[in-house]
Amino acid sequence: MNIEILKQFFMWATVLNFGLLAIWTLVLGLMPEFAYRAHIRFVKLSRESWNNQMFALLAFYKLMVMLFFATPWVVLLVIT
Repeated sequence: MNIEILKQFFMWATVLNFGLLAIWTLVLGLMPEFAYRAHIRFVKLSRESWNNQMFALLAFYKLMVMLFFATPWVVLLVIT
């Protein structure tokens, strides 16, 4: 596989995943009541527990994107 193809793959994967993370953060920040009501239909949680889980999931997702997409992209940029 060509290094240029890998750089493009990791670049777009990073952009798309950080875009999804931004949308998720905006929805939780601007419409928290809507997001809570949409999820509470499926899982019965208290508001505090739901907030804790959402922010833990945001942090975990951000860490995974940085680890598996952003870091390899930066490394490929540095070595070429």
